[in-house]
Amino acid sequence: MRLAGRHVTPSCTPSAILADDLVALMAAIHHPRVTYLDYDEMLADPQVEAVIVATADQFHVAMTARALAAGKHVLVEKPLG
Repeated sequence: MRLAGRHVTPSCTPSAILADDLVALMAAIHHPRVTYLDYDEMLADPQVEAVIVATADQFHVAMTARALAAGKHVLVEKPLG
């Protein structure tokens, strides 16, 4: 399902593979304004001001560093590294 030309996921690990039906289900429940399947696409969007990193622990450092490098405010769950 495409909404406003994009997909959204609550979180997206660097190697995430997401089923379109899961994206459609989450969009139907939460009604996001915009959706992403690609973390870097989301980070490149100037409308995105902040990122919450709430993924598996092994992805925290890399995803947080990428978000900070993209100029986003970041809230990361612990542990960080």
